[in-house]
Amino acid sequence: MTSRSSASFSCSQRKTTEKDTREAIRSVVGSLPKIDQLKPEREQALQSFVGGRDVVALLPTGLGKTAAGAGADPFTAGRKLHTPLHNACANCSARIAEGLLLRGARADVENCAGYTPMDCLLQVVEDYPAQQPEVIARSLLNHGAKLASPKVLKHCLLSPATLEVLLNTYTVIPPCGWMEALSSDVYKEHQAFFDRVRLLSGQPRSLQHLCRGVVRRYLGAACHSAVGGLPVPGALKDYLLLCNDGTLR
Repeated sequence: MTSRSSASFSCSQRKTTEKDTREAIRSVVGSLPKIDQLKPEREQALQSFVGGRDVVALLPTGLGKTAAGAGADPFTAGRKLHTPLHNACANCSARIAEGLLLRGARADVENCAGYTPMDCLLQVVEDYPAQQPEVIARSLLNHGAKLASPKVLKHCLLSPATLEVLLNTYTVIPPCGWMEALSSDVYKEHQAFFDRVRLLSGQPRSLQHLCRGVVRRYLGAACHSAVGGLPVPGALKDYLLLCNDGTLR
């Protein structure tokens, strides 16, 4: 299995600068009450939370540390049932979304409007195509998110990598009416991919692909952790986890 260019996010290695992390954190938590009063040490604790380091040790003494030590739920939804994962997806913040999912955030939870984190992500793919929304889509699907409706595929035309992830979850490629809005520039840049989508539209997928779907459905929300522990080659793990390789298989 071939690996994609550096434009793709590796499943095994994700790098981001501290500046990018700080900006992503601010965008995600910016809607929280009194967030403008966030102290530097609390911002550092948030960064550590995302990076998988000890958060409680960094918190200052007082109510915040007491609440964390008492087991306060970091995924508590707001008044509109909008969770931190919803916010991370709506801001296309891959590092934060991944961190929340690894710490137990539910990938299929709905807010009061009935939107899941995947819905929030797909609504902004056109706004953030360069922020690798395919990474978040893949993480959500590997943690139990439901398959995206074919109706939303048209919103992902500026991110063929995201389309690749989503289309590789279908047993049959949907009819290509959603590709009518595809610009000539995007088509020329990714012609091989879009030609293959048209070729496979409405056709049965390969036995290999169907077997992948069976395994993924069986594992459900445990797909990410379970596949990582399988005694199989890394290329097969990547295939099961929907890692991008620039085509449909």
